[in-house]
Amino acid sequence: MNSYKKLQQGQILMVDFNPPNGHEQKGYRPALVISNNDFNQLCGGMVKVIPITSNEKAFPLHLKLPVLDNIHGVVELDQERTLDLSNRKFKVVDQVPPEFTETVKKINFATY
Repeated sequence: MNSYKKLQQGQILMVDFNPPNGHEQKGYRPALVISNNDFNQLCGGMVKVIPITSNEKAFPLHLKLPVLDNIHGVVELDQERTLDLSNRKFKVVDQVPPEFTETVKKINFATY
């Protein structure tokens, strides 16, 4: 099993979002790690992620991923969640460019 302590901001994971509540994303799906590296190492498995969907409908808080080897779709900024990865199976499948991570952070933090 992968170690959550080695996770880096900007990596894309495959992770199980079940069980969902209400309109939350569900199922085994890709997600972008948005929490910073210190948070990932120090918070006992808690990692902030944003789900990715291949359903690319126009929505202001859906940001299209850059071209990657393994994953395509949009990052759903309106669905950020903190998951306890010490109790969930996950695997790292890709990485976004640092510029994309910075764009996500700027848009995401502007919504607070």
